[in-house]
Amino acid sequence: MRQWRASSRDLTEKVSGTPTTAGFPLLARGFLVNATNPKATVFYLAVLPQFVSPTAPLLPQYVVIGLTFVAVDIVVMSVYAGLATRLLRLLGARQQVVLNRFFSGLFATAAVVLALVRRGATA
Repeated sequence: MRQWRASSRDLTEKVSGTPTTAGFPLLARGFLVNATNPKATVFYLAVLPQFVSPTAPLLPQYVVIGLTFVAVDIVVMSVYAGLATRLLRLLGARQQVVLNRFFSGLFATAAVVLALVRRGATA
């Protein structure tokens, strides 16, 4: 309900302004957020063993996989941030309200569907 009734904000100063933190503090914060993210840990534990050969030396394999994850993550997050910045520049007050209501409607629909779904009884 809060998202549905949310008013629009002027986002141009956020997009064009200089970030309050930059450099190492921002990098350290990003690292800590990702390192303590349980979803990332579960993902790595589920995916990593499939690409590791137990008969070959482990350290070079982990270094290659780690560098690959970092490189792909940098590319994906850079594209994501660039697209988000462009989208924020395009969003006017009316478009923000429409977008807020669209996504709150999707979440409400998902909540109703989840509430109505029944699992089969397991014996």
